[in-house]
Amino acid sequence: MRNLSAVIAFGLSAFAAGNAPAQDFLDRVDEALTFTTLSGNVRARVSGTLDLEAYYFSGPAPGLILTTSDALFNPRLSVFVDAQLGPAVYVFTQTRVDRGFDPSDHGAQLRLDEYAVRITPWQDGRFSLQVGQFSTVVGKWVVRHLSWENPFINAPLPYENVTAIEDKSAPYYSYLSVALRRKNTNTIP
Repeated sequence: MRNLSAVIAFGLSAFAAGNAPAQDFLDRVDEALTFTTLSGNVRARVSGTLDLEAYYFSGPAPGLILTTSDALFNPRLSVFVDAQLGPAVYVFTQTRVDRGFDPSDHGAQLRLDEYAVRITPWQDGRFSLQVGQFSTVVGKWVVRHLSWENPFINAPLPYENVTAIEDKSAPYYSYLSVALRRKNTNTIP
């Protein structure tokens, strides 16, 4: 037991010591991907993610994965650019390099998924105008953007199967109407 605690303590100290250079490296990369003019009026930051997905199938691939083989490697690179042009203009882009929304064994494609320009003319932020193609804030389910934000492979059930909700009339259930008629015969007007 004493040897086990010594091994754990040694492992934790080695991990803590090894983590500092890695964090310094990541900080240097972050600084290298941030651009600022001398006056500071124009700032831009480039960031991104690299998702590596691997699939293996014992039978045919499921319907949403488009491949004829029994294994699929599906990398996805997402690059984000945020730029502030003076105090009033903000620009955002999200670019992807992948094999499409659904995993497939087709070639890679480059696409601009989201982009926006936001203009805020007054410093207090009382009015902003945003134009572009970007995620909706309210109103409908948005398809998967980043793997850690939305783990659904496709839309939730109510969005995949259209369900009507109407106020014109209630559905007719024969067993319910028989029970209601019996109940109404016992009431005194």
